Amino acid sequence: MGNEAEIRPSSDEQLMVAFVNGSESAFDELVNRYAPKITNFVYRQVAHFATAEEIAQDTFLAVFRKKHTYNPDYRFSSWVYKIAVNMCRMHFRKLKSLPATVSIEESREDGRVSLDAVLVDGSDSPVAALSRKDAEQRLQEAIVSLPLKQRQVFTLSFYEEMSYEEIARLVGCSPGTVASRKHAAVKKLAAKLRRLPAEALSSLSGAAGADVAEA
Repeated sequence: MGNEAEIRPSSDEQLMVAFVNGSESAFDELVNRYAPKITNFVYRQVAHFATAEEIAQDTFLAVFRKKHTYNPDYRFSSWVYKIAVNMCRMHFRKLKSLPATVSIEESREDGRVSLDAVLVDGSDSPVAALSRKDAEQRLQEAIVSLPLKQRQVFTLSFYEEMSYEEIARLVGCSPGTVASRKHAAVKKLAAKLRRLPAEALSSLSGAAGADVAEA
């Protein structure tokens, strides 16, 4: 009993192997670790919280069903994000058009906690907080307006902090193409948001806002 904690799987890959071998608690732990990340990633693609949650659920359902296809030599994070990317593609094929943007009010009516609600720093003044919230919403709307391939690269690079090589494997292109799509995305976002103050952009989402502000 004393060694149970020591042999308990801890890495994502160990948990996935344990799940393949029959441990449902290992799957639950993976869902706990990745559900918020996958939901946020999908939200930045579809701009609707209810849809993002549904696609995230479908992603983990696919993980459950395809568990025996997982190769433990590869990172679990790359595998689950690739599934999520494919789920988003399927979603847009069904729509056959880009999604409409969703307002803060619509997100709240859906019973979801919108991104702007968690971005306000308690140290901000009310005016600064409102400015930041407005800038974040405009950035999100601009991201959603990007072509899908550029949108995927932008969010995977800035928000998920993946390397060009990782993104290339996920979306099925070369690292050079990833760099080109990212550059194009940043330029388009900068053009859409040029009226926002540079300090407002640089306060958003870390490197994403800073790069757009400098473009």
